[in-house]
Amino acid sequence: MAPPSPPPPPPPTHNHKVPENVALKALTPKRTRVEVSSSASGSSWPLLKLPPLRGHTARGRLRLVDSYLNSKRALGRCKVVVDVGFGDAPWTALELADNLPAGAILYATDIVEDRVARADAYDAHPNVDVRFVVADASFALPAESGAPELVRCCNVLRDLHAFDAAAALCAMHVQLAGADAVLVEASTDATGTLAFALVLRGSASAGGNASVSEVVFAVDECATADGAPPSWFEAHLFPRAFAAYAPAERELGGRDILLKMLEAWRAVCLESELSDEPVVRFDQSATRLAGTPGCVPGVVETVGRGVLVWRPGDGVLQVPTYHPRKV
Repeated sequence: MAPPSPPPPPPPTHNHKVPENVALKALTPKRTRVEVSSSASGSSWPLLKLPPLRGHTARGRLRLVDSYLNSKRALGRCKVVVDVGFGDAPWTALELADNLPAGAILYATDIVEDRVARADAYDAHPNVDVRFVVADASFALPAESGAPELVRCCNVLRDLHAFDAAAALCAMHVQLAGADAVLVEASTDATGTLAFALVLRGSASAGGNASVSEVVFAVDECATADGAPPSWFEAHLFPRAFAAYAPAERELGGRDILLKMLEAWRAVCLESELSDEPVVRFDQSATRLAGTPGCVPGVVETVGRGVLVWRPGDGVLQVPTYHPRKV
């Protein structure tokens, strides 16, 4: 018997609506295009020409990412935030705004001018100054209100060539506000029941390597998946995570470290039978992995239901400083 369809994700706290009397196609963006920042990207080239856009932005798709950031109190204290690539509709950007403190400024960027024009027609957020901005492929961030304390970039870099994804991460990382700032890069499934995220903290000097402080695997009660939990995330790991984090000068490159971590996770899944319920199966395997010290560098721990966090240690998972490829 086929498993029942998962329920739709919950609606955002603030129900933003498009005025019925607004002709969206006639709107023009309120913001100007962000120029390429050579100091940020380390090169005067723009990044690789982005692949064709696909899919649509659903309500609640980034709820696991936001929930993790909330658990770390990373949202409630931020005054300047950038959401990179808000997508076909601004639902997830507005949901992010629901989690920010009153008076915060949220820059929601996208490279498609028509998307920004449509988003500008939505009701203003009651507590947060949400500014929809037309960006380009340089990954230069809006800076008119100061450097951001949080950058969220979800379902964007996974479609880039690995070298360009690494260059984009480095470009965004050097633009963070300081030691307490956070950059989270994530990939989710279409309905937001599964998420894989890389968390980078602090700012790096231009030309320096960015270091991943946390690798987050998360599922929720609506997840439907077969097989061992590590296999659920493979589509979200390739190619950017595996190919990007492999500094040639290191004896054990980032690619090998990630592979070792997943192999250790698969191994504990074989120790004994796991539950048929996906989220329970995930928690069982995550608990086993966290209880096996020394299987991977750093610390592995469970953080609430359906969340596994791997902290590899400072400098273990570095993002190589690649230049974007010429096209």
